[in-house]
Amino acid sequence: MSVGVIALLIALKYAPGSAEPTAENIRLRGGPTVGQGKVEVSLDGRWGALCSNHWTMNEANVVCRQLGYERAIAALRESYYGEARGPIWYQSVRCTGSENALHECRRVRISKKIAKKSYENVDEIRECSYRHQAGVVCEEPINPDKDKIVLTEALIGIQYQIVLVEHEGERYPICNKTFTSKEAIVACRQSAGKYAKLVGQISRKSPDIGVTYPSAVFLKPCTGKESSLQECGIDFVNGCDEYATVVCDIYAPDIMVNITRLQNSIELKYKAEFRMECAWEEGCMGEESLNKTKVMIKSSTDVRRLLVFSSYVQNFGNADFRPPGMRQLWHFHECHKHYHSITDFALYELRSKDDGNVVRVGHKVSFCLRDNSCVNRSRKRYNCHPLIHDGDQGISIGCSDHYTNKLDCQWIDVTNVPSGLYTLEIRSNPYLLVPEQDYSNNHVVCDINLGNQIVEGTNCRYPDDFEVYDD
Repeated sequence: MSVGVIALLIALKYAPGSAEPTAENIRLRGGPTVGQGKVEVSLDGRWGALCSNHWTMNEANVVCRQLGYERAIAALRESYYGEARGPIWYQSVRCTGSENALHECRRVRISKKIAKKSYENVDEIRECSYRHQAGVVCEEPINPDKDKIVLTEALIGIQYQIVLVEHEGERYPICNKTFTSKEAIVACRQSAGKYAKLVGQISRKSPDIGVTYPSAVFLKPCTGKESSLQECGIDFVNGCDEYATVVCDIYAPDIMVNITRLQNSIELKYKAEFRMECAWEEGCMGEESLNKTKVMIKSSTDVRRLLVFSSYVQNFGNADFRPPGMRQLWHFHECHKHYHSITDFALYELRSKDDGNVVRVGHKVSFCLRDNSCVNRSRKRYNCHPLIHDGDQGISIGCSDHYTNKLDCQWIDVTNVPSGLYTLEIRSNPYLLVPEQDYSNNHVVCDINLGNQIVEGTNCRYPDDFEVYDD
């Protein structure tokens, strides 16, 4: 498996006065490695998907060849890598297999009027469906590097595997202290071409290991985007007490915030502190209120100025989004009367439009994951109520969790923030505590015109994902 960085984008050229490109930008998204994923092309200045009608190895070979690979290993249909987001550009593509680029093949475009509809709310399109997107697996060149990552066989009685660095014929385990979900994402990508599912550790003295490792590896922090653990940085050490273990899988969730509902929900509200007891307990109020006691909050006549907004978090991957910690670690919140299963599910920031500096941060830290609504015949499975469905939590495939602007802490406290132009930034799963297919769609930015009594939120977008139309 190649651990180098492989460019996925082909130069885009437009014919004069034409919306159709003479050569397409093309990329793969959502796959565990750079050589596989959903096929997306850029038309009219915007990335979009391909329907898998008549999707064969002929078309897959052309895509892989255009991306710089020798050939395709598989042509995948039925949204194997999860449902694509963005416009669906082509109803079908037919290639002979000898073409050098997809634009040389026969293509049937979906009408512009339909393709330009909001991709967040259109679940079925007349000519295609988001459940039928094309994907490929391209053959990657053999990596000549000596240093590799391998996984042990599944440990006896459990499914975890030890992550080993192979160097000059010897194998070294990785010390657990520096191994998080970000490192696990890279390890599974590099060693197995899969997504990370679980991260764990095992004592070096465990009888399940069966092998003695005199030395070990200390791994420097990864971002989760690297192609190899070697890119993160590795130091060899004499040993450690616990070794890092992982579980890799071909399935993973992929969450993103519905930007249409987000933009339509941005408001400015004033709320008395004595009505914010639960919010005070969760640390969601400004610094002036956080310095007060619970008794002071209950009797306070002060008023907070709040920038409120709704987050409809949708899961378009091919696996459920589950809390990273065991149920024993969930926290029961007396004020809300249910368990909070994850502390760092989202990060809210208000930044200055001029210099990008953070002005205020939303301190919502506790979340209860549930299925509020589902599309494409998906069924609700998770509910925050401790007595319903055993109180299990998560976001199912094809479902979304709704945090409306009426809920506690679904805001940024902007008391005493001057009127002016700002940007609202929301990052879901910001610390990659839960491995996903794709992280570029976790970041949302909105333009904010903040006044004393009203606020205007416009141009909400995914800056690292799909481009947004100006009209």
